[in-house]
Amino acid sequence: MKEYLSFIIVISLGMNCMGKKPEFVAEFEARPGFSKIERKMGKALDPAEKKILLDETKAVLTKRFQRLGIKKFEIQSSGVDNLRITANVFNKNPRFTEIFFRTGGIEFKYADRTLNKKLEAVLEKFGKEALLRAFSENPEKLIKKLEQQAQIPSNREIVFMHIFGNPKQSESFPKPVVLEKESQLTGKDIKYAFDGFEDGRAFITVEMTEGGKEKFKKATSSENLGKNLAVVYDDRVLSMPEIKESITGGRATISSDFSMREAIEIATILSSGAIPIELEVIAQRMQSAN
Repeated sequence: MKEYLSFIIVISLGMNCMGKKPEFVAEFEARPGFSKIERKMGKALDPAEKKILLDETKAVLTKRFQRLGIKKFEIQSSGVDNLRITANVFNKNPRFTEIFFRTGGIEFKYADRTLNKKLEAVLEKFGKEALLRAFSENPEKLIKKLEQQAQIPSNREIVFMHIFGNPKQSESFPKPVVLEKESQLTGKDIKYAFDGFEDGRAFITVEMTEGGKEKFKKATSSENLGKNLAVVYDDRVLSMPEIKESITGGRATISSDFSMREAIEIATILSSGAIPIELEVIAQRMQSAN
């Protein structure tokens, strides 16, 4: 029996600043990744556990809607049959799948410079064309092969850098880097995130919780100066800045090659928290609001 997420979301965006009414209705259907969580836990989820995951998901989605200024929406549970999202939008290319359904997990991890040098040597032997082909066919399989050849220990992992601008996967190979598996901070340590733009570059500023502030202070302490602290967002590295000074104020700026739109989306997702279960959009359609 197929699993589908068990609530319905109805959204109305109202009118924009020009007084223009929404022109289209977007509908989505999504499937939850219960099976992935069950494999990780080594047991089947019971109905009560699934309900907890769904309730947490609804809470996160509500925050995302509110963060984007969506005033009218409704989320209703309906067993474990489906997730249907209906939204009034202003164009035919809404980025709901990017903003609303993205897991949005973030972690801060140290990079391993010594192992990254070994990995670079392995990549050189592979060749660019072979790497691109292997990545296009099966990224996970490529990671395992790289880990074997570079002799990456079990307490380290290879993660790909994020490619900004939504390039075609078949034409781009993201750089793989070696990180420590242990996280210094996670999304739970972030209180709020907001986007900004200065000197022609977009950036994201994150403000830590009280607990996160202490963790970040420790992660950037004098004994860690010179290390690279990678910002990992949904299993992709956004940036990997070098720690040049201890940060004690509990606020950090993430800068990279993302556009203003990408900065807004990432900040929105970080502020609302991570969805506890992966959502796969399996159907979508657009029709006139009239």
